[in-house]
Amino acid sequence: MISAFARAGQLLHRDDYLDAACLALSFIRTNLIQDGTLKRRYRDGDTAIDAFHEDYAYLIHGLLDLFMVDNDPELLTFALHLTAQCKTLFSDAQGGYYDSATFLQKAWAADEADRMEQFLLLPRLQLIT
Repeated sequence: MISAFARAGQLLHRDDYLDAACLALSFIRTNLIQDGTLKRRYRDGDTAIDAFHEDYAYLIHGLLDLFMVDNDPELLTFALHLTAQCKTLFSDAQGGYYDSATFLQKAWAADEADRMEQFLLLPRLQLIT
């Protein structure tokens, strides 16, 4: 959602779309980051379930798209922070990534499936590392 609003705002010259992207990010930072960790869901003031790898991937993707439009260095700093967390929580010794830090524990390469978050993150990480 952040990515879509950021890109649409830039392409269509719509500040209200950029505002919506910023508002979504503000909600995430205020409500879905607890003790420095991203959470997966929010309902009626309650957050639960640690975020999965894909949650980090899509948020980082959105942050980088918003950064390309906004040029706010805080967006890049936050994306780098989340990237480091993502690596700590989900990577394995063979260079693969798990879907979840707490359950599933199945490396994406083990089932020979293409994981979207891998393809989403890799080109973006090349831009910032």
